[in-house]
Amino acid sequence: MLQLIYFPEETEQLKALVKKSNAHKLLDQYLLSNKKEIQMFQEQNDVYIQYMESAQGAQIYSQEIKALELRKEELERQNQELVDQLKSSKGREESLQAEVKDQQELIKQLKINLSSLGEEVTKLNMAAESQAKDIREIHQSREQTLKDLQLCMVQKNQLEMQMVQEKIKLTDQLNELNEWAEQLQKQKRTLDEDKERLSKQFKDFSTNSPVQTLSKTLQASDAQISRIMLDDIPQMVQRRITKHHTVEINDLAMNINGSLIATVGGDKIVKLYDPINLNVISQNTLTDEIYTTCEFSPQFDSLLVSSTDNTSQIISIQQWKQKVRMVGHTDQITASVFLGGDKDSCITGSKDRNIKLWNIQSGSCIKSIAANSQVRAITSQNNVPVILSAHMDGSLRGYSIKSDQKPIFVEKNLFDDPITSISMTYDNNYAICCSKEGYYIKSYDLRMQKVLKVFQHDKYMNSYDHNKICFGPDERFIIAGCADGALISWNDQGKFHKHLTKGQHEGVVTCVQYHPVSGQMFSADNRGNLVIWK
Repeated sequence: MLQLIYFPEETEQLKALVKKSNAHKLLDQYLLSNKKEIQMFQEQNDVYIQYMESAQGAQIYSQEIKALELRKEELERQNQELVDQLKSSKGREESLQAEVKDQQELIKQLKINLSSLGEEVTKLNMAAESQAKDIREIHQSREQTLKDLQLCMVQKNQLEMQMVQEKIKLTDQLNELNEWAEQLQKQKRTLDEDKERLSKQFKDFSTNSPVQTLSKTLQASDAQISRIMLDDIPQMVQRRITKHHTVEINDLAMNINGSLIATVGGDKIVKLYDPINLNVISQNTLTDEIYTTCEFSPQFDSLLVSSTDNTSQIISIQQWKQKVRMVGHTDQITASVFLGGDKDSCITGSKDRNIKLWNIQSGSCIKSIAANSQVRAITSQNNVPVILSAHMDGSLRGYSIKSDQKPIFVEKNLFDDPITSISMTYDNNYAICCSKEGYYIKSYDLRMQKVLKVFQHDKYMNSYDHNKICFGPDERFIIAGCADGALISWNDQGKFHKHLTKGQHEGVVTCVQYHPVSGQMFSADNRGNLVIWK
C-alpha cells in the first residue's frame, strides 16, 4: 500500500506558494476534513523517520549525499559555465556598446554629410534654375535669329531679283557694245579698202604730192583705229567648244602668229586647234600619263609637253610624233618652257625641287639646279638666258643659266600659299603672279625687286592648282579666270576693269591666254570646255 507522507512545514510552504484566496480556502477545508488521516500519517512519518535513522537509512543517506555531491559538482560546473557565459556576454555587450558608439558617430557624420548634401542640392537647384533661365534666353535668341534669318532670306531673294535685272541690263549694254565693236570693225575694213584703193591709184605720184599726203593720213587713221581696237580686252565669244577635253584642261599654249593653239588635259590627250578656221587639226594620245604643261617652240615646228610620268617630250607638229623624250626628274613635272634666246634648249621644273636645262636635239640634261622647294611655274626672259621660277613655299626666284646654281634674287613669302602662275612682260621688267590662296594677284618689278601692286576684287576668287593668268592688250591689262566660270580684268594701275559674267564656262577657269597678234583670247575650265573670245 502506498503511503503518503505530509509534513506540516511542507503544508505551510504549500500554503505560502498558493497565493490565490480560493486555493487557500480549499486547502484549509482539506486539512479540516482529513485531520485524523493527517495525524495518522504523521505518526507513520515519525516511524519512518526512525527507520531512516537506522543503518539502512544511513546508507541511503550516504547515497543521497553522493548524489547531492554529484549534483553539487554539476551545479558548480553549470555555475562556472554561466559565469563564463556571463563574461562572454559582458565582452559581447562591450563590443556591442563600442559598435553602438561607432554607429552613433557614423549617424552623426551622416547627419553632417546630409546637411552638406542638402546645401549642395540647394546650390544645384539654383544652378539648374539659372541654366534653365539661360536656355530660355538662348531659345528666345534662337527664335529671334531665325526670324532675322528669314528676313535676310527675303532680302536675299529681293537682291537676287535685282541682280538678275541688273544682269539683264548689263547684258543688253554688252550687246550694244558688241554691236559698236562690229560697226568699228566694219569701218576699219572700209578704211582698209579705201586705203588700198587710193594707194593703187596714186602709187606713181611723187612723195611730195597731195595724194601721197592723203595716203599717209589714211595710214595714221588706220593706226589710230587699231589702237582703239586694242584699248580693251576681247568681250565677244567667237566660239565655245564644249568638252574639247573630256576632263579638265591643265594648260593651253599659242604659237607666235596665233594660227595654232595647243591644249593638254587630264584625259591624256594633246590637241591642236586652228582658231582662225575654228577646227581641230590634230589630236593624239602619246603616253598613258596625264599631261600637265605645253609650250610652242619659237620656230613653230615643235611642241614641248610634260606629263605625270616625270618626263617631257618634244613633239613634231608636222609629223605629229615624238622627236625627243627627256628623262631625269624623280617626281611630276609641273612647268616647262623653251629658253628665251636659245632655240635648242628648254627648261623644266618639278615637284622634286629641281630645275633642269635640256638640249632638245639630244634630250640630254645640260644643267640641274636645286631650288630647295617644289617648282610650280617657270617663265623665261626674252632673248636673255635668265629664268624666273615660282615655288610651293610662295617664293619667287631668278636664275642665270650661265652662272652657278645660286639664284640672282629670291623674293621670299611673296605669297603665303603655293604660286600657281607667273607671266612676264616682253621688256623683261615686270611679272605678275597668282597663288592657290586665290584672292590676290601681285605685280613684281624685276629691276627694283619689289612688289608694285596688288590686284583684288570681291568678284575674284580662284584657288585651283593650275590657275594661270595673263597680260591683256599692250600689257596694259591683267586677265584672270574665276572659280564661278567668269573672267575678270584690271588695268595696269590696279583698278578693276571688266567682269565677263559666267555662262560661257561650266566650272572653274583653269587658264587664260591673250594673243597680241591675232587679238584673240582663249580660256579653259576644269570641265574640258574651251572658249575663244574676240
